[in-house]
Amino acid sequence: MIDDNEYNKIKLHRLLFFSDAVTAIIITLLVIELHLPHLVNSKSASEMLENLINMAPNFGAFLLCFLTLGQGWIGQNALFSLVIKYDNSIAILNLMFLLPSCLLPFAATLIGEYFNNPMSFIFLASISFFSSIMSYFINRRLIKRKMFSPSVDISHLEKLTKNMLLFPFASILMGFLAYYSTFLSFSLFMCSMLISLWNLRNLKLIK
Repeated sequence: MIDDNEYNKIKLHRLLFFSDAVTAIIITLLVIELHLPHLVNSKSASEMLENLINMAPNFGAFLLCFLTLGQGWIGQNALFSLVIKYDNSIAILNLMFLLPSCLLPFAATLIGEYFNNPMSFIFLASISFFSSIMSYFINRRLIKRKMFSPSVDISHLEKLTKNMLLFPFASILMGFLAYYSTFLSFSLFMCSMLISLWNLRNLKLIK
């Protein structure tokens, strides 16, 4: 018979494995959306260069969506590595966290093809909004149910969780800014992802 500790380990391992698998598939789909340029003269370096330059929005959209997915994955893995208990509510919330992320390949295509259309960035902002909201609820649920290891600094984690509420508002702001300038919205999205990744490098939740 499996004891509670072993059961929790197995279920948490499967939860993380599923999240990692979904993330890997999304990254694969992001890369697949980068199509080869069509060349009239297959030996022309200048034509190839011109086509690659014209694909700058596609590469930019790929990088932005990749970073969006990456910072969410790093944060969730750091969090769940400290969880010692499991219940199905966390699995459901994690599933809802992954749901909007699955739309990132479509968002990358939308931005790459229609970079100057504000709705492209509003769509990405919607994904970022719902992902950050679900990430917040996951944290709140884990804290409320006392599912972390005793070594976790809960007070610090609660502070970080409250700060997470800034991300949904930032997503809304960057979506609205797209009506003024899609390039500005893109730049702010990129900066916010890089800042988030920079902050994650020193994420310490252990006492």
